[in-house]
Amino acid sequence: EDFLPDMDQSLSEAGIPVSERPMKAARFFVDHLILEVAGDTKEDYQGKPWFAAIFMPVQDWYKRRYGEAQLHPNVSLAGVVEHYGALYLLRIPLVVTRPVGDGTCWLTFAKDVLPGEEPTLWIVNGPSIEHIRPKPLAKLKEKASGTTARLRGIANDLKTADLPEGSARSMAISVLRHLDKAASDICALDREATSLAMWELNLACEKCMKAYLTQEGITYPMTHDLRALNKLAPTKHDWSEVKGALAAFPSEARIMKWRYQQITSPTMNELWRFYQVAMQICSIYAGRMSRTYVLDNFALHLSRPPWLGLFLGVFSHGFYLSFVLDIC
Repeated sequence: EDFLPDMDQSLSEAGIPVSERPMKAARFFVDHLILEVAGDTKEDYQGKPWFAAIFMPVQDWYKRRYGEAQLHPNVSLAGVVEHYGALYLLRIPLVVTRPVGDGTCWLTFAKDVLPGEEPTLWIVNGPSIEHIRPKPLAKLKEKASGTTARLRGIANDLKTADLPEGSARSMAISVLRHLDKAASDICALDREATSLAMWELNLACEKCMKAYLTQEGITYPMTHDLRALNKLAPTKHDWSEVKGALAAFPSEARIMKWRYQQITSPTMNELWRFYQVAMQICSIYAGRMSRTYVLDNFALHLSRPPWLGLFLGVFSHGFYLSFVLDIC
């Protein structure tokens, strides 16, 4: 504990997220402060039982300093589902964990709705599922599954696209944050939030288009006009579906008026329709980006570190997921 405050300050100044700091701090201790291990070596130390004596106290210190949520953030994305004209928030996991009885765990970076998943269970403050009649419930499940599959697909396609590290890749990944923010604003049910949701949806489409154009080596103007950007897309693809979708999406001028609260906020029906159109546009553009590797529902079967079994009563599978991702 004498070392950790200064070490954490250095990690903070380096811009390291809190969730990654415990493992980095523990590895620093072993790499630079431990000179010798009696009866053993430091080779491949992350898989050795004695590493628990370093990692667990460091993890506990960080938990006290920042809290559980900062250490193990949810790998999820907000979406929207419609039911009888009301709009509800979906909290969609992008990484699915499936513990196995032998102590191992499957991690799947999902692109679709996986077998055994029920997206209606991810509705935040939603209707009472058990009281919905069969036909409306089937429609609700279809809409929740559709939003889940489309958002997971967009996330997968953007993260696997061949984009150089730097502004182009950051811009592409930020599409997910705009879709996430738009979903939260749409479901906030107040005038200011729903008006800003349209700006977030426009930004998501705009950045997805610009990331694609960058990959194609096409220079684009500094504009928020989606129709102007779509006209720059190369003719090797048929863009008629996007053109049709844009015909149902508000103009740049109308989006800007909503952004500055100059016109009445969109209705619930409009928000649901525009949200679906934005997802469609992002899905098409992200899907047409070139990629070296296609990782549809890519899964890893991971073993548990040998010392982890000594502490299973202390933390949850969420901790295990965070620990494994830290190592990766």
